[in-house]
Amino acid sequence: MHYHINGTSPKEYKVINYDADVSLLVNQTNESLRAEIVISLYEGDEDQSNSHVIGIESFEQNIQCSISQNDGVSRFQKSSVTDITIGTFFNDATSFKNALRSFAIKENFGVRIKASDKKRVIATCSYQGCQWRIQASLCEDSQSFQVRRVDGEHTCPGINRAGNRLATSAWVANQIQEMVKRYPDISPKEINSGLEKEFGLSLPYMKLWRAREQARDNIFGSVDDNYKWVPTLTAELLDRNPGSHITYTFNAIGNSFQRFYVSFKVCVDGFLFGCRPLISLDACHLKSKYLGVLLSANSVDGNNGLFTIAYVVVEAESKHSWSWFLKNMGETIGTNLSTLSFISDMEKGLGEAIREIYPQAEHRICIRHLWKNIKKNFRCKEGQKMQGLVWAAANAYTNVEMNEKLSELHDLSPTLYSYLISLPYKWSRSQFMIGIGHATNTNNFAESFNAWISDARTKPAVDLIDLIREKVMEQRAQ
Repeated sequence: MHYHINGTSPKEYKVINYDADVSLLVNQTNESLRAEIVISLYEGDEDQSNSHVIGIESFEQNIQCSISQNDGVSRFQKSSVTDITIGTFFNDATSFKNALRSFAIKENFGVRIKASDKKRVIATCSYQGCQWRIQASLCEDSQSFQVRRVDGEHTCPGINRAGNRLATSAWVANQIQEMVKRYPDISPKEINSGLEKEFGLSLPYMKLWRAREQARDNIFGSVDDNYKWVPTLTAELLDRNPGSHITYTFNAIGNSFQRFYVSFKVCVDGFLFGCRPLISLDACHLKSKYLGVLLSANSVDGNNGLFTIAYVVVEAESKHSWSWFLKNMGETIGTNLSTLSFISDMEKGLGEAIREIYPQAEHRICIRHLWKNIKKNFRCKEGQKMQGLVWAAANAYTNVEMNEKLSELHDLSPTLYSYLISLPYKWSRSQFMIGIGHATNTNNFAESFNAWISDARTKPAVDLIDLIREKVMEQRAQ
């Protein structure tokens, strides 16, 4: 097979042997350039030197390529809408009605089914006064249907593309099924863009969202069924990772999923024997059907790299959920470590849980989140000076330097001064425990973890846990 791009010189036919040759052909063509493709038929040995040409087929094809900003390839694949004419065959009555729906949407007219039984399907245009009518009936094989009659011409003005009742969520799900199989997290906006190009439709966001969820369920199984695999996943992970601490809980009322804790032995050993005794705690909200919150514990290794210790899916962020998480983590790393420091944002209920379960541990607060809280609740005419003093006190390595900045801050805002010295957390480097080996006062590596697993946050519990497991496994292998 060879090809030549019309309008280019010299007229040279290039060989098509591999996928790369096809890609080159597509890249060289556009709406104004047509490609002439020549197929040569040989007779004789496989070696063309001992064969002779028995025929040449040549045809021109106008090739269009749609480029997406995301990955260079259009995510919306052009669907095949059957052009319904007299004599067209369909597998059954349902196939005919589905094809008729797609054809009507593409041609911008409404359809009303007037009669439908085992032997025939009759449909008309839904616009009052339009004489268009189609009939398909059962074939001799007692299963397939064939279009027998198409009467009248459309005199209707068309219908509102945005409010097309034929374009249901189920229909959209069927159209985008192959696309969702390749790109499960495709956005409703991208789906709408593809439907607009193909069918001229502009559908509501929620209808597109429901269609995507339905397509996911058709391909990967329903989200509800996903939670049934929690016991199986737990048993499999424990079997493949001896010594790990993996557990889950469920609500006795309705036997519904509640929490799932995962801490692999290799991660615990790596923390105890190869990381600084500093643990970052953070929470991020999940985006799957039943929402929930992902709590995580991360540390830093000797190269200041992110090191995941444990993670858990819980129903909500509260003192009770944090306590459950920390108790499970305490069963593996211990709760009486002489040198241990936690750093976190001002998470709901976390401070009380740490003081209750790890009474000897230090609890640092991220200065960035502390400053956001100060900025929200304390007003001052000299805001920039106040910010400079707070950050200077937080970055001070000695008590003398910190007290100097706090003294200046007292003159500027006595209420803020009282607030800072009454905090139950450590927020200045001068207050940090000796022996931790890391003077960080921000929770940046927790934010790095959240960004690292951002693509998993849309998944239900089992898929989420397993996807993070894959990431942790790759991280440990590096």
